[in-house]
Amino acid sequence: MIDGAAPASACQERFYTELKKDAQKLNALFLNPPAFFVGYDEWRLANWDPACKDINGEQDMTGGQYMAYAMNRTEKLIKEVRPDAEVIVWADMFDPFHNAVPNYYAVRGTVEGAWEGVSPNTIIMNWGTRQNNDTRTNEPQSWSSLKFFAGRGNHQMIAGYYDTGDRDFFCDKWWLAALNALENTSEGISDIDGYMYTTFGTGKDWYYGNYDDLEAVAELMKSRGRWGTNTLVDYDNINVVSNPGFEEGMTNWSVANDPSKGQTVEDIVHSGNKSLRIQNYNSSTYPIAFQSINLVPNSSYFLSGWVKTGELSASGASYNQATIAYEWTALNGRWGSGVYTFVKANSDWTKAQYSFVLPTNYSRGNVILYLPKAYDIDNKVTTGTAWFDDISITSPVSFYVIIRYPTYRNTIYPGQEKKVTVGVRTARTHFLQISDYSIELTFFDSNNQTISRITEPYDGSQPWNSYSVDLSNYPSGNYSVLVKLLLKINGFELKSKNLSFKIAEPTTPFPKVYIDENNRIVVDGELFFPLGFYHSASLNETIAVLNRLNNSKFNTMLSYASNWWGPKAGTDFLNAAQNKSIKIIYSVKDCFNGSRYIANNTPPWKGTTGVLTGLVSFFKNHSALLGWYMNDELTDKYLPQLQENYELIKSIDPDHPALQILYTSEPLDLHVNNTDVIGIDHYPVLASRLNQPKLYEFGESTKKIATTVMNSRGIWMVPECSSQKSYFISLGRNPNETRAPTYEEMMALSYQGLVFGARGLIFYQLSILLNENGEPQWEVMKRVGEQLDSIKPIVLGIDAPAEKSVSSSSPKISVLTRLVGDEVYALAVNPYYENNSATFTIGSGLNAERIEVGLPGVPQRTIALNSLSFSDELESLGTRVYRIILPSIPSGSIPNQPGPGGSSGPGVPGGSSNRTTTTSNETSTTASETSTSLECDVNQTKCVESNAGNFLFACIGGAWKNTKECSAGCTKIGVGGTCRQETNETLVSAYSRILAEVNTLLADAKVAGLDVSSEESELKKAVGFKSAGDYSNAVETVLKARKSLQSKLANAPKEVLGLDAQRTIGLSGVALALVFLVYSYVRRRRKETRPPYLLSKTQKESAGNW
Repeated sequence: MIDGAAPASACQERFYTELKKDAQKLNALFLNPPAFFVGYDEWRLANWDPACKDINGEQDMTGGQYMAYAMNRTEKLIKEVRPDAEVIVWADMFDPFHNAVPNYYAVRGTVEGAWEGVSPNTIIMNWGTRQNNDTRTNEPQSWSSLKFFAGRGNHQMIAGYYDTGDRDFFCDKWWLAALNALENTSEGISDIDGYMYTTFGTGKDWYYGNYDDLEAVAELMKSRGRWGTNTLVDYDNINVVSNPGFEEGMTNWSVANDPSKGQTVEDIVHSGNKSLRIQNYNSSTYPIAFQSINLVPNSSYFLSGWVKTGELSASGASYNQATIAYEWTALNGRWGSGVYTFVKANSDWTKAQYSFVLPTNYSRGNVILYLPKAYDIDNKVTTGTAWFDDISITSPVSFYVIIRYPTYRNTIYPGQEKKVTVGVRTARTHFLQISDYSIELTFFDSNNQTISRITEPYDGSQPWNSYSVDLSNYPSGNYSVLVKLLLKINGFELKSKNLSFKIAEPTTPFPKVYIDENNRIVVDGELFFPLGFYHSASLNETIAVLNRLNNSKFNTMLSYASNWWGPKAGTDFLNAAQNKSIKIIYSVKDCFNGSRYIANNTPPWKGTTGVLTGLVSFFKNHSALLGWYMNDELTDKYLPQLQENYELIKSIDPDHPALQILYTSEPLDLHVNNTDVIGIDHYPVLASRLNQPKLYEFGESTKKIATTVMNSRGIWMVPECSSQKSYFISLGRNPNETRAPTYEEMMALSYQGLVFGARGLIFYQLSILLNENGEPQWEVMKRVGEQLDSIKPIVLGIDAPAEKSVSSSSPKISVLTRLVGDEVYALAVNPYYENNSATFTIGSGLNAERIEVGLPGVPQRTIALNSLSFSDELESLGTRVYRIILPSIPSGSIPNQPGPGGSSGPGVPGGSSNRTTTTSNETSTTASETSTSLECDVNQTKCVESNAGNFLFACIGGAWKNTKECSAGCTKIGVGGTCRQETNETLVSAYSRILAEVNTLLADAKVAGLDVSSEESELKKAVGFKSAGDYSNAVETVLKARKSLQSKLANAPKEVLGLDAQRTIGLSGVALALVFLVYSYVRRRRKETRPPYLLSKTQKESAGNW
């Protein structure tokens, strides 16, 4: 109805009289059709009739009221003609995310509210992919549209295919993916009734439309099944670039600055019949081919394309290339950023590719193809010819899984806590939101028997999700975990990852050098702070430089050249380092196919694998060796070789870690499972070219890598220390446009690295510093080394839990809190070239008296506390060391040297004998000795909770004296007291463990045909408690579900139970009672308000019985 109708006013009664006549004619013509399609679409001129002012008593009708009135009247007259007919209407004029907006063409007044005239029984025909994000919902407009009408109770159909020559059927695939992402989700949509092949006569025939693709679109729909629940949509490979292979000429593409220099050709192609050729021999002209493509913020993407290049002429080596990029505009309308991938000159068809995640601050963007311009040299454009084909931007589902604990090579050594913690990180995509995902983890023993299963929705509010399983009752052996990322709507497996881990035999020694659970390196049983330099020179020059290091506080060298030296030269180098007490990170970075350095330079070994095997085997037992440098900025293109090299290093040398250093724009996640230590080199002073450097970017890079490794790998950052003029010369740049960083800049860089998680600093680089900057800069570096060495105990301390941490009110001042023996320190840094002030708030778990400012043992001044906060101003590039003074710690004392495992450890000078070894999630410290006047009997112990912390007391000399701080809480059980974990953190772990058991029992019960509806209801309650942060009730609820399931399984006939179910019942029946008894006791004790030493005698005896 309405299509092609004459202009009319919907405020005139004659309009509905004629409309009803049309409906009657159509009803007779089509023999009582089941539905009428109302063509109220794109009404661009409306509501100017004076009669509209008197409709329904309205004094002045808006455009939205006009549309609502028209639709309401139209639906009523259709029902008068045929009461049982369904009514379908185009969505746009009733859609707040399309045309029902405040200002729409020549409609008088806002069109908002038009939807009020649409009955819930009306079927909405939703059209147009509209990928661009709506700022109100931060998702594609069409997604918001689908949700809007679903929320109003309307059934919908999709007007998908358009006869515009889209032979890739992008529109259809996009809609299928969108429906998969949204349909039947809790916040999504339902009731999608069908799909329409849409013709508007824009393709083959102006009036009748193009039906040539009808069969192909129908087959596409059939192949995907019912779209809302299909499992065949290939999300990873939906290309959002239109006309990606230029088969339709320059359709959807434009060429800026000189269109004649960007043309489609047929003689040189990668695939199909055409490609784009950019040919330019004028270095003053900058032709750029581009296509506007709006993506989704915070989503993962993969940019790629095929490029062929001829002879190119550029101002510098770094511009002798052809580039594919995606650049975007920020929300403020200014240029935001971009990602770039390139192919060098004189290359045959080569795939350029880049993975990236769009930032929140994103508005719109373009994919661009070009020969680059040397902005930082002479502003000249690279000239020559390049061909581009098969350009693609896809949005693959990102899925990164690592073993977070055990930290070092996935191995639990004797004495370490027997558990496994898996970290999972993902991101939304162009089509899927975080809320669409769920995670399934299945843990297997060495016999491939399931020992635990966890299935939970993915929590997008956290940078990563962690899942732990207790292994305390499991023997030594090899274990594995299969992690699946599922589509929550239907359980479809999007991605999976299988990782192995092991519990070492009881007699297995710790490696000579390893990374502990707090990401610190341990050398021969003692913690070590790697503080050193990169260096590249001949053997004799390198040995001479070792003397310099020996006369400074630097203790580590990474020599680029070491993987070119054979057995004798390498031995001489390591022996010289050992004599000077310098640890060596031995380079094997060039052991990859295609390296121009390694081929014949390391006799007697040959070939990349042969050289790597020879170097590691020959030098692995040298006492100067700290680790192996296996990657110097190699990208994900080399991942297969890097994985092989890492596995080879591990198999030959279990006693030394491997190190990879990447650059800031590299997709870092792909490297995490191929290394033991990881870091980034980021040189903001070099990049500034004599302008004010963005030093804060170094901290952002460190934070980025810490998030990537989920705080569970060693992080060694690479600050700059030299001018790198030679690097500028190699790029054709002016060497006078760079300089060495100052002392203040290097301290700000170093503190940023440490504050955001680095446990080592390797400066770049010493040979350049000595050759270009000389002795003055070396003296500056010695000062830097002395200052960093003075805070070594803090660097090697343990991250404080939130309740004992210091936070900064200023986004420009970053702070880190560390526990060092009995003491608490905070490092702060202001990486800006201006003074900045902050109010620092101390966690409630610290009963602080005042703040000392100054290096450990050298306090300079004191800051008074105002309640639990203090203020300070940090000068330009300022750094601070704050010591939080607790009531009984003497001022100015020097902290104990921390030890591996916990805040100190056996065999470490200054360590405390009563320290406990803990994981990174459980911090244990020793409280300073204070005594009470309470009388007690020898050998009595008790646990006391106070504002200053929770302490285990022992009766010494007839008086109570504390002997240990219970970091995770303590149980008030009087005589025989002990530290016992009962904090929210522990309940989180308990919840995950018990939930995994319940899921296993639930699966067994379903297989046995048992009714589990009540238990599933309990699990929903538990999830609700967990979402609200109430882990106490969450644990109690899953315990209730577990008890019920075990009871049902125990009473079920054995013939309906599998062996796994029978074994589960047998092992866990008694355990359930014990766990519930202990948990009930903890809950009861937490309700007590009186400390043990104030209990009556009867209460004490009762507590003792407990």
